[in-house]
Amino acid sequence: MADEKLPADAKEFKRECRRYFYYIAEVNRQMDEIRMVDHKMTGVHSVDFARVRTKSGNRTDARIVSLIDLNTELSRRLEETEAKLMYIINTISRIPDPGMRPIIWMLYVQGMRIADVAELYDMSKDYLSQVVSAEMRALFQEEEK
Repeated sequence: MADEKLPADAKEFKRECRRYFYYIAEVNRQMDEIRMVDHKMTGVHSVDFARVRTKSGNRTDARIVSLIDLNTELSRRLEETEAKLMYIINTISRIPDPGMRPIIWMLYVQGMRIADVAELYDMSKDYLSQVVSAEMRALFQEEEK
């Protein structure tokens, strides 16, 4: 898991959930970047007949070392971002009431309004708000123990 401290309470968890789709996009971007660096490291290029090749061993070695360092850093960042995604998914899957999991997902990750979710489940907005709050308090109090 990443060195960066992951959220420890419900408020921070909710903030992380709101960034879920950003993290998905970031993982895709980071994977594309890693693929580009991997491609550069293989040295596969089309033949350019207009360019004269010279022996440049030191520059090539330095370039490969810098690409390896870049690849390592990108892989570390990717791992951190994936850890945040897994934290969100694992936390939601630990909610004891399986019926509350999709509700929490819709409210926290998808950012739906509580009134819209309450209407979907034919509940009052106030009751749903109380149930969600109680579920999250129970989940994070259990985590502290």
